[in-house]
Amino acid sequence: MTANFRPVELGRLVGSADLGPGDAELLRRYAATRDPEAFAVLVRRHARCVLGACRRVLADPHAAEDAFQATFLQLARKAHTLRTPAALTAWLYRTARRTALRHRRPATQPTPTHRPAPARNPLDLLTARELLATIEDEIDRLPESYRLPVVLCYIDGLSKGAAAERLGL
Repeated sequence: MTANFRPVELGRLVGSADLGPGDAELLRRYAATRDPEAFAVLVRRHARCVLGACRRVLADPHAAEDAFQATFLQLARKAHTLRTPAALTAWLYRTARRTALRHRRPATQPTPTHRPAPARNPLDLLTARELLATIEDEIDRLPESYRLPVVLCYIDGLSKGAAAERLGL
């Protein structure tokens, strides 16, 4: 895998996905022979999901791209240890999210000079980023058998039929 993606290259990568062998077969080929083409197909196939997870956690696009690359680096290193290759999408999503959370730097908050008025509804206090983070936390807490269809349909953007086909249902 290339060490540095430029934004244009990353945009092209995220926009491309091809059909062909399933994730389990590609992962098996990569783990057994370090087949670079199999790994490249896995990256193209899952780039949108991984980059999306990183961008939802990290506001800085450069940090999101770093987390994206780190996620696939972890896949390259741990490909032979994955117990359920068919659940690669869920593994990548969870790994991307955790990697992005580790890359997040605490922002320095200015000290408010006045107290904000109490909100009537607790959801009024949440920003869009906090709401997305809460949703991602809840998805992350789901058991893998429930998390995988949610990630495939609502995060990776597959239709229910395509997700069912990928899951063998």
